[in-house]
Amino acid sequence: MPSESVRERVIDVAARLLDEEGAAALSTRRLAKELGVSTMAVYTHFGSMGEVFKAVAEEAFARFADALDAVPLTDDPFTDLANQAAAYRAFAKANGHLYSVMFGGLFGKWHVEASDISNAAPTFQVLVDATARVIDAGIFRPADPIEVAYQLWTTLHGFVQLELTDTFSRMGLTTADRVWNQLLATAARGLMP
Repeated sequence: MPSESVRERVIDVAARLLDEEGAAALSTRRLAKELGVSTMAVYTHFGSMGEVFKAVAEEAFARFADALDAVPLTDDPFTDLANQAAAYRAFAKANGHLYSVMFGGLFGKWHVEASDISNAAPTFQVLVDATARVIDAGIFRPADPIEVAYQLWTTLHGFVQLELTDTFSRMGLTTADRVWNQLLATAARGLMP
């Protein structure tokens, strides 16, 4: 296992390359060049590019979990759910390179399955739990919290993807925050009794 400083550098550079230039840019040679080390150093610490990608994905989900865990729970499940959504958006905006690794469809290139990333599912469970609290409080109509969580996640992800790719500003939208708030309100109204 590499020292934390080397590990963090490899993960950050690999995530940046994936985000800025796509999967084709991530090779042992390119990574070594960016880091100023030999290709052997990359292989010594990670074994393969698949292991590098897996480490990047695991780190991305760990940081995402930390961001979600930082949202305090209150007695108001609806506000907590809205705050979780805001934390999701803030994480994506602050960590676009990691977000693209988490949800950019790159897993198959290195024969890594999403299920291989042990800390990915717990981040979705946070949304399921928050949704269940809102349903249990009678704010949302009775439904399977997992299905509702998928609906909400799809909504959040779609907005965030458009925001991260600068689509809103390219289309002349200068009030993404207002659209975000309207989107959440519309989604919530559709789930209420």
